[in-house]
Amino acid sequence: MGRTNEGLEHYAEQLTRLLAQVGTVDVASEGFQGLVAECGRCASGLRREVQRLNEAPDEDRELGRKQLRRLASLHAMVEDAVRREQRLVAVQLAQARSVRDSLDVAVQLGETGESCDMRG
Repeated sequence: MGRTNEGLEHYAEQLTRLLAQVGTVDVASEGFQGLVAECGRCASGLRREVQRLNEAPDEDRELGRKQLRRLASLHAMVEDAVRREQRLVAVQLAQARSVRDSLDVAVQLGETGESCDMRG
């Protein structure tokens, strides 16, 4: 049962690290992408961990259930953080488009091709 606990604990650690980085680092960075990949590997092994729990003694099974509940909570927090970050990025993109559109209008107003000399 020790391996199962270690696997679940490792996944919890990776999710905790990911949660701490969402919104604070460049998501394209090698470190962040590596962490996302590691979380993916942990998640793919989750079914295997659950099967081991099913075969474990009752005491170990209860500990595993607690770890799984913790993982579910961490996963939900990561998803929520990602959704918040996506909303923030969407707002920033909309603001950037608005500024770009305003600048396009300003440039067009300055390039009418006509001139007017009011001096006389």
